[in-house]
Amino acid sequence: MSKQFAVVGLGRFGLSVARGLAEGGAEVLAIDRNLDLVEEVAADVSHAVCFDATQKAHLESHAIGEMDGVIVAIGENFEANVMVTTLAKEVGASFIVARAYNNTQRRILGMVGATEVVNPEEDIGRRLARGLVSSDIIDFVDLPEGYQLREHTVESGDDGKSLATLLAAGGERILAVALRRESGADGEGKTLRFALPLDDTALREGDQLSLIGSVRALDRL
Repeated sequence: MSKQFAVVGLGRFGLSVARGLAEGGAEVLAIDRNLDLVEEVAADVSHAVCFDATQKAHLESHAIGEMDGVIVAIGENFEANVMVTTLAKEVGASFIVARAYNNTQRRILGMVGATEVVNPEEDIGRRLARGLVSSDIIDFVDLPEGYQLREHTVESGDDGKSLATLLAAGGERILAVALRRESGADGEGKTLRFALPLDDTALREGDQLSLIGSVRALDRL
């Protein structure tokens, strides 16, 4: 018998999860209160329904508690994320994956019942960094709507600044997943690569940074 999952929240992350589970042979119930998003994924999953998942009665009527897993993929609305995670636990769900943007959210979601908590941007960034260090082939998946992977070249005005100082100009969190630096000290012009550079890394003019963040934050750099 195929495993059954509910995916709540059909932004880019939720859509990707729902389709991936369906492609893996699972029965997927895709849920969102935006009818356009529900219709977008309807042909790819077993069931796609439009309702407000913060209403316990809706979760009960679709037997969410009897499924093998519930993925709460809600993005920007953390209050709704917490509420759906809490209600999924109350109706009997034994395995709940919730989405967080920071450690505080991670702790809160764990306290209200999430079995696992994921940060898609950070997890993708770490995988991307490993790929950049090991080869030139990037195995990359879609980021949530409004987020980008972007290459940034350190300009002369930022020479000597710390990585943290540069990224602070974005006004919100930006994840640096890799740094590439041309080193000609030995006359061979080698390319040095650093995965997940530290905040106190001193930048040099010409350094190439691979950054993940919101478009608005990246545009400020």
